[in-house]
This record gives sequence, structure tokens and C-alpha cells, in this order.
Amino acid sequence: MKATVLTFLTCLLVTVTSLDVGYELMFTTNTDPIDRTCTKLSEDFPTKTFSDSSYLIQSVGAFDFEGYKFQMILDGFGKVYHFEFPKETNEICVTAAMLRSRWYNESLKEGKPAASLIFEATEPARPKCPVYNPFCNALGPNDNDYVLPLKIGDEYFLTTDNPIYLKYDPDTLNVQKWSFEKSDIEKGFMNMISMGAAHTVPRVNDMNSYIGVAMAEPDMMIGSGKLYVYEINANETSKRRVLNNITLPKNYFPYLHAFGLTENYVVLSLQPASMRLGMSSLMSGTLSETIEDYTSSELASSLTVVRSVSFSFYISYNACDTSE
Repeated sequence: MKATVLTFLTCLLVTVTSLDVGYELMFTTNTDPIDRTCTKLSEDFPTKTFSDSSYLIQSVGAFDFEGYKFQMILDGFGKVYHFEFPKETNEICVTAAMLRSRWYNESLKEGKPAASLIFEATEPARPKCPVYNPFCNALGPNDNDYVLPLKIGDEYFLTTDNPIYLKYDPDTLNVQKWSFEKSDIEKGFMNMISMGAAHTVPRVNDMNSYIGVAMAEPDMMIGSGKLYVYEINANETSKRRVLNNITLPKNYFPYLHAFGLTENYVVLSLQPASMRLGMSSLMSGTLSETIEDYTSSELASSLTVVRSVSFSFYISYNACDTSE
């Protein structure tokens, strides 16, 4: 029996080891750029059957920086890889570079992770904000937008779960901050926090119009506010237009990492958990402790389906319940 178990464990170890070759490299810092490099594809690769195409892969390029380790892996500095398939040469070409966000550039200058909001404290912890600027992290660049690229019309953007968009050039991988005009979802002295911005999705049958979900940061400070569904159109990418909104229960601010979309509904799965920004979290610059339990019965009794001409909410109170 012992010999059988030992043999099984040995085979299992060999199998797992063979399957995981190189897996750890996904979580290993590599900030090296790759100048555009092309490799010939095999003759039977069907490049000639489709038009010239390209795509972007985003990832974390630095899990540690100048002696500081990011304890939450998604806090690390972003890196982008651009792949092209030029039809006439039957090649695959790759270009890669660290995401030159303002946060990354300031970190390079300072020799440490610069002020910005992150989920977990670094190891060792970053220096605290100075007394004369206690909210330096909240007011920092907050533009580590490596999560999701968007093509809206002829323009390209990088986004994540924050209000900041970066406009990028797919050929050079250069980025610049994208500023939205004052619109009907701007509020107070701070921008909207685009909860679920990492999963902003196109309208059904319309790739020139993208739908997002957002809340106002000032509302999160005072404990009451609204959840907005907004649209960005290719004809006017500098504006976000509100399609609908619902008033949220007191002290309830859901972290919507994803949502569904039909022709007439936004499908929101609202969990019994709330994200509350307070003075301590804004001053510390870490967000992991801002998510708290919220009574699901109170949530269910407070929200109903809201109908409007433009858009409606179809509320799901948890991941398994699709009733109104």
C-alpha cells in the first residue's frame, strides 16, 4: 500500500512539475523592453486568409521595485505587449515595454513606489504621506491602467478600476492621461470612481459605444450616493453620458468587478459587501480593509428594478439569484 501511494505521489509530482514549467515566470519581475522583433510563421499558417491584425496583452511587469515588494500581485507596475500579424510578410511581430504611467515615472525618479492607492501595503511599507500633504496617495497619479485596453472608434485606451483612462499609441506604446470633459457624472472635487471599469463593455451590436458603471468618490466619503450607468461614444470620447442611475442604500457601495449587458438592461450582481473609503484608508493609501460585510436582507429590500427610456437595471442580489 505504501509503495502504491509513493508511486502515485511520485507520478503526480512529475506531472505537476512538467505542466508548470515556466509558470513562475508569470509572477517574476521583468521590466526589459522588447524592440519590434518579427519571426516568420510556417507556410501553412493561415495569415493570408485574414487582414492585417494586431492585439495587446497587458500584465504586471514588476512585482517588486527598488527593495519594495508588492504583497498584492495586481498592485505591481503594468507592462504591455503588442503583437502584430502582417499579412504580406507572413510574420508575427512583438513589441513590449513597461507601461510608462505617471505613477511608474514618478517611482523611477523617487527610487521607491510613489504615492498612489494600492490594495495591500508594500513590504517594507512605503513612507507615510507628509503632514502637509496627508492625502498624497489618494491625490497621486493612480494610473496603473494595465487591466483592459479599449478601442473606441479610432482611439485606443487603457483602463482599470479607477477614474483615470490612458490614451495609448499601439505602435509606440506611448501613453498619455485622457481627460474627460465636465459631464453629468462629474461631482465634487474628485472624479468618478469607475467601479467595474476594467470590464467596460460595448453596447450590443455597436462597437462604437461602450457602457460602464460608476460611483462618485465624494459620495463614498459621506455614506450615501448613486450608482450610475454611463456611455462613452466614438463620436465624443471625451464625454461620459449617464443612461440611468439608482440610489444606493446608506453606506452601501458595491465593488462591481463585472456586469452583464443586454439590448435594454444592465445586469448587476450586487453582493452583500460594501467598499467604504474613509480617512484612514485614504491617508494610508491601501484599500484592502475598505471592503466590509453588508446585510443582504437590507440590500434586497432597498433596491428595485428601475426602468427608463434609455436603460434599465436588472438587479441580481447575489451571484446565484437572478430574480428581480
